[in-house]
Amino acid sequence: MFLVYAHDSKDGEAMAAVSIKLIEWLKRIRAKLRSDRSPLGMGFGAGTSMDSYEDAAHNILSNQLCLLPPRSYEKSVDKVILCCSDTLWKYYEMCLQDQSLQGYPDEVKAAHSNSPKEPKRPKKMHSQIEEVIVKYQSIPKFHHVLTELVFLDIRKQDCRQDRRETGVIPLILNGTPGTYKPLPGYVDGTDLFVNPALDPVTDPLTNTTSCGRLHDLFFKLMGRIFAHDNEIVRDFKTCYQECAAWLGDKAAWSEPKLREEFKSHVNEEIFKAVYQIINGIAAYGRTHRKPS
Repeated sequence: MFLVYAHDSKDGEAMAAVSIKLIEWLKRIRAKLRSDRSPLGMGFGAGTSMDSYEDAAHNILSNQLCLLPPRSYEKSVDKVILCCSDTLWKYYEMCLQDQSLQGYPDEVKAAHSNSPKEPKRPKKMHSQIEEVIVKYQSIPKFHHVLTELVFLDIRKQDCRQDRRETGVIPLILNGTPGTYKPLPGYVDGTDLFVNPALDPVTDPLTNTTSCGRLHDLFFKLMGRIFAHDNEIVRDFKTCYQECAAWLGDKAAWSEPKLREEFKSHVNEEIFKAVYQIINGIAAYGRTHRKPS
């Protein structure tokens, strides 16, 4: 999967810290996550390139190619988390309105459509798109996330031809869903909202209540990403809720004795969750076993 988001900027509120925290948590569960600066998203220096897994560690475009449809790039990702923020919208708006950037989307699309389709080794496509990026990247209002939005538009059109879903999961960091409908790849009907659950005035990653709400959002996101494993996500969410309820509002949670008790309780709840999952898998196997 790939996570599209805007980095912190003077242009609006990006809430990039939330996106980065989600990336961190996705890495912890060993999800195969990519973003513009995270080659494979697994915590080590590997990337997605045409010949090896090294180019993407040094080339943002090599990473971004995975947003294109499979007929363009065989390492196309199944899921895209589109983190919608005020900053991302302003970047897109500037691209549409600023004369110096207006031609960028069409030129990238032309470079993509005019290049030979070699999904296994898309060097020529990479080279032609890179020429367009080099042409525009010196413009002050240019941002690399614009390339990702163009790729999402290409992906959307390709999926429309084959009547396939795009795999895009919009996540609203701030603002309202209606604001982001024009974004390439945006899909109506999202139920993933950070705002107003998180108070933008306080740090959402240090505020206990806000962080708890972000945890809830993360589990909801997991349910969307791993739709076929919803029961597993549900079991671990129950595990988390049991542990959070046990800890409650204990003021002295940092005391060594209480911390040890909490660790013991967490291990017990994790064991219960894993046991429940194993039983579920075994039951599924028995039910769907082919007759000999």
